[in-house]
This record gives sequence, C-alpha cells and structure tokens, in this order.
Amino acid sequence: MADIKRRQPFRTSATSNNVTDTRLYRGKEYKSSSTVSVKIQMMLNHELSLFNNGVNLIAGVDEVGRGCLAGPMVIGAVILNPKHLRMINNDVESVNDLVETLKLYSDIKDSKKLTAKKRKELSDFIKIHALSYSFEIIQNHQLDEWGITKSTQIGFFNAIKNLKQKPDHVLTDAFKINALPEVYQTNIISGDAQSITIAAASIIAKVFRDELMTELHNTREIYRIYRFDEHKGYGTKNHLKVIHDYGICDLHRKSFEPIKSMI
Repeated sequence: MADIKRRQPFRTSATSNNVTDTRLYRGKEYKSSSTVSVKIQMMLNHELSLFNNGVNLIAGVDEVGRGCLAGPMVIGAVILNPKHLRMINNDVESVNDLVETLKLYSDIKDSKKLTAKKRKELSDFIKIHALSYSFEIIQNHQLDEWGITKSTQIGFFNAIKNLKQKPDHVLTDAFKINALPEVYQTNIISGDAQSITIAAASIIAKVFRDELMTELHNTREIYRIYRFDEHKGYGTKNHLKVIHDYGICDLHRKSFEPIKSMI
C-alpha cells in the first residue's frame, strides 16, 4: 500500500447553484450540468482528497444484513475505476464521455435510498466498470458462534483481502478494521451517504444478498413459509408473526433478539 501523506481537503469547483457549470477542457470552455457535478463532488470529496495525496486505488467496503434475524451478513468491497472518478477534474478523452459518465456515477448513493430496480441497474454498472470487487458471506451460524463484532471484523478484512487488485487505501462506513493499519483506512460516519466508493460497495452487497435470500426462499418448502423473498430476513411485522406461529428454521440467528428469548 502506498504511504499516505497528510490529506488536504478537496475544494469543489462549483461555487453556485447555476443550472450550468462552465469549465475548461483542453483549453476550451464547455458546459455540464451543475446538478450532476455537485452531486458527484459531494460523494467524491474523500476519494479526490486521496488522489491529490498520491493514492490511486481506493477500496470501499460495507455490509448488508447485519441486523437481520435470518440469513447471512454480506460484506461487499469494490475498487472503482480511478480514471472514471478523476473525470470530475477533466481527466477525460472527450466531453461526451465526461457528461455520460457523470450521469451514471451520479446515481450511486446509499443503497437504502434506491429502488430495487435501480440498485440492480447500478450493481451491474458498478461490477462492469470496477477494477475489482468481492463479497464475503458470514453465515447465520457463524454470526451466532462469533458474535456480530468479530463477524464484522472478519467479514470486512476478508472482503478487502479477496479483491484481485490490492487497494492503496480503504474507506469504510464508520467501522474500523482492526487487522488493517490505521494509516491505510478512513472510517467515515454515514459513509454510504458521504463516499461514492462506500455507496458502490453497499449497492453490490445489497443486490447480492437480496438475490441470495430470494434463491434460498425457493430452495425449500419450509423457507417459503417465512417469505424470505419479501423481507430478506429482516424483522418485519409479518416475519415476526410467522416466527411466532411456526417457530424458527435453520436460517434464523439464534443469538439475536427476540429469537434468543423465544427458544
């Protein structure tokens, strides 16, 4: 991993709420949508600050399903293409490429704020254009055995380790990875709303886990009783009612409340 110099705060070039934003491209002025550029800049502050300090490959990592009552926790890690991220600073081959890329990347945000259809679309886009991505699955019985804190530590570290390209720096959603030196990670509160890289990791992890829970729902008749395809293992009112009526199955987390008090 590259040595990280003291990072300087990124200063966005957008200074107003005008509809258009005039910039220089190869010595000539062109206009791009201010709304698009501001949205991306807000999500790129951490990445561009790292770029300005000599860091190139930045991994984002986030988990999905941590608080579910059933099914695994999934951790996603992703290294977005740094050339694409630098396009905000005009590192592009053509204006049209810049505008189209801004539009696509500007849709990436906290996965919880996206529709299922949009998450799927963005997940496919992210995986196609990312330099590397990986998933780590912590099964429900492992969560029961290890506890949520140890499980999250193992999951985050393994997701980073499984990336085919090794990152120079890691961005996490507030969670500190103990096995990774502090100088190589930045832990951002509400990171999936502050960093495009963390948001991308949350999106691919969410889509992966949702599809996995739907597949599990269809594998056994008993799973269909719980409607895992609908709530994905979260403690919804309907899920809790089925647990009360039928008890738990082998996908449920026995150490999680209220299940722990029911068995």
